[in-house]
Amino acid sequence: MIAKSSGSESRMDWFKILTRQITPQILPIVTSPKYRFPELIDAGFSNQLYVPKGRKHEFYFSGREWGTFAEAVVNRIKGDEAFIYQHAKECLDVCERIKTLTAAARDSEVRSWSNEKVRNWYVEYLDLFDHYYLFVWTPHVIEEYIEGTLKEKLKDELGRRNELGKFDDYLGIITTKVRPNLAEIEELELLNLAKDISHAGGKVTNQLDERIDTHVRKWCWLPFYSLDMDIWTKAYFVDRATKTPSPESELERRRSERDAKDKQLQEIKGELGANPGLVKLIELTQQYLFLRTDRTDALRIILHNIKPVLEELGHRMGLSYGEVIYLTPEEILDYLEHERIVSRDELARRQRHFLIITVGDGPVEIVSNEAEINETIQKQLGERYGKREKELLIQGTGIYHGQATGKVKLVETREDWDMMEEGDILVTIMTTPEMVPVYLKAKAIVTDEGGMTCHAAIVSRELRIPCVIGTGNATTVLEDGMTVEVDSEQGIVKVIES
Repeated sequence: MIAKSSGSESRMDWFKILTRQITPQILPIVTSPKYRFPELIDAGFSNQLYVPKGRKHEFYFSGREWGTFAEAVVNRIKGDEAFIYQHAKECLDVCERIKTLTAAARDSEVRSWSNEKVRNWYVEYLDLFDHYYLFVWTPHVIEEYIEGTLKEKLKDELGRRNELGKFDDYLGIITTKVRPNLAEIEELELLNLAKDISHAGGKVTNQLDERIDTHVRKWCWLPFYSLDMDIWTKAYFVDRATKTPSPESELERRRSERDAKDKQLQEIKGELGANPGLVKLIELTQQYLFLRTDRTDALRIILHNIKPVLEELGHRMGLSYGEVIYLTPEEILDYLEHERIVSRDELARRQRHFLIITVGDGPVEIVSNEAEINETIQKQLGERYGKREKELLIQGTGIYHGQATGKVKLVETREDWDMMEEGDILVTIMTTPEMVPVYLKAKAIVTDEGGMTCHAAIVSRELRIPCVIGTGNATTVLEDGMTVEVDSEQGIVKVIES
C-alpha cells in the first residue's frame, strides 16, 4: 500500500455509496470488504474508489458488485429465518468485543508497553475491526428488505380489515424509533445538569462542576467519527448546559413524547396481535432502527479509544498525532516489526489530499500526488466528476408528508453549523445525532443518503417537518441561498429561485 497511480485501464461501473471523512489509518474499511467480506457473507467489493472532496471522501463501489452483495444478504435472509435476528445479535456482540479491547488499551499505561505488545494488541484490533466493518454495510440491505416486507405485510393486513386509510399513520409510528440512542441519552443527562444549574441560579457550583467533568469523560467522543476530527470539550458542554432555556420543561416534553411514542407503538401491536408474524416484523424494525445508530456509535467510541495508542506510536516514531493517522495499518506494523518509518514528505502530501483505489485482484493503492489523483479521477469517473448539475427538480423518498419553502443551507462540515438560520432548508449528505442545533432550526430536511429508517427520517417525524431523503444528488445540485420548495408527499424538491 504505497503512493502510486493505478494501473487500471478500463472505466469501472462506479456507483457512489456515500461521503465521509476518513484518514489512511482507517484503511480496514477498504481491505475488509475486499478480503474479509467474502469469507463472512459470500460477497465483497474487489473494486473500490475513495475520492477526495474537501475534507471528506466520496466512496465508490462497483454497481454490479453492490448488486451481488445485496443479493447475497437477501439470500441469507430468505434461506434462514433466524439469520436476520442472529445477525443483529452478532453485530452487537462484535461491537462490544472491540469496544472492550480498545477501552482496555485506552485505560492502560501504553507508554510502558513494548513494541511487540503494541503489535499484538494492534493485530487483534485490526482482526476485530475487519469483522465489525461487515455490520456497517449489511444493515443497509437488511433495512431495505425489512422496509419492503413491512409495507407489504402491513398493507395486506389493513386491506383485509378494510382499513387501508390507516396505512401512512401506522407506518410512520412503526418506523419511528422508540428506544433512545446514546446521543439522546446524552441530551437527557445534560438537560438534567442544566436543570440543576438553573436551580442554582445559573451558577456552576463545585459539585456541578464535578458532574460536568464526569459528563465530558463519558460523552466527549460523540462527534468523533473520524480520527482527524475534534472531540467535544468541557467548554462546549458548559455552554450547552448554561444556555438551555427552560430545561425542566424540555425534560418533561421529551419524557411525554417518548411515552406517547411507546404507547402508540404498543397500541398498534395490540391491534395487530392476531397477526403474530406482522407484530414480530414490527419488533424487528424497531431493533434495526436502534442498531442503525448503535453500530456507528460503536465506531466513534472505538476511534476515540485508540487515540492514546496512536499518540504513543507518534511519540516513538517522532511524529505528531496528525501525522500518525495518515499512516496505514500496514505501515504501523512495519514500524513495530522493523522500525521503518514513512517519510514526513509523503505524510504531508496525504494530509493535503489522498485517493484510495483497488481494482480486481490488484493491490490497495494510496495516491497522494496531485497530478496522479486527478489522472485517476479522470480515468475512472470522467468529466461528470466535480461538476455541479443544473436541475430544477430533485427526487427522493418523502417522510412526514407536508410542504415547506425556504432558502437552502448546505451543511457539509461542522464549520457550517453556525451558518444555519431559523427556517432554512437543511441540505446535507446525511444527518447525525449530534447535529441537534442544526436540524432544530430547519423548516425541512433534504439528504443525499438514507432510507425511511435513517436518522433524518426519524428526526423529521419527531419534529413533524417535511423531509426528502435518498435523493443521491441534492448536495451537488443545490447551492446556498437557493429558494426551494420541499414536497415530501411527492418526494420532490423544486428549485424556485437560484
